[in-house]
Amino acid sequence: MLKPVDEDELIAVLKTIQEETAKLDENDFEKRLFDKIFGTDKTGLTDYQFINCSRFDQAIPVDILEQLEELPLKYVVLNNLSKYYLILLTTAPLNQDVYQFTKICANRGKIISTGWVSAKQDLTVIPKQLNDLSEAAFMFPNQLILPEKITRMSPEIMIPVTLDDLVSKIIATNDLTTVVMAYGRSLCADYYLKDDLIWKCVTIMQGFLIRLRKNCKNQLLSMKVRFVRKLDKQILTPN
Repeated sequence: MLKPVDEDELIAVLKTIQEETAKLDENDFEKRLFDKIFGTDKTGLTDYQFINCSRFDQAIPVDILEQLEELPLKYVVLNNLSKYYLILLTTAPLNQDVYQFTKICANRGKIISTGWVSAKQDLTVIPKQLNDLSEAAFMFPNQLILPEKITRMSPEIMIPVTLDDLVSKIIATNDLTTVVMAYGRSLCADYYLKDDLIWKCVTIMQGFLIRLRKNCKNQLLSMKVRFVRKLDKQILTPN
């Protein structure tokens, strides 16, 4: 004969099963997402319209995760080859919550983002995009590559600076890292809205910095003039 069912005990058992099932589902989702990005699964994510993937070179700070918990967005943290990837999934990529997400990450720095891409496409392109952007981070180590609309909504993170100021600072110091970190975001912001010219700026500036390390300061003064003229020509000449 079965003993009477204790309602509280039954509720506790069901709650435990529910929590364990939810944990398994979440782990399974992370595994499937990991396979889609770093593995051979090229089916995309049909449940989401857009995805944003940002990379950290070290463990994502707890305070950032705590701030993200307050936003009604779904995100997953993955670890691959000692790099941490913050995957943001949403069906509304340009709403206010996403702006908040971007602001939280951008203010912390050292984040590289692929920008928004369709979650329905092949997600294995993301690591390649991140590697390409890592090379661009030679000039912009603190720059979060943003969609144009988000850039326009975040003027508080940009500091006005002229190209002449930037080049003069580089010539005047031996600590290139400090200068690049201070001015990189501003240079990107100045030319971000001029079609794809930001990438031309990156290419020209990378070449300038390489030559800067190899040449003496006598040659750098004339190089400064050539660099500014060359960059101006790129900006003024239509594609």
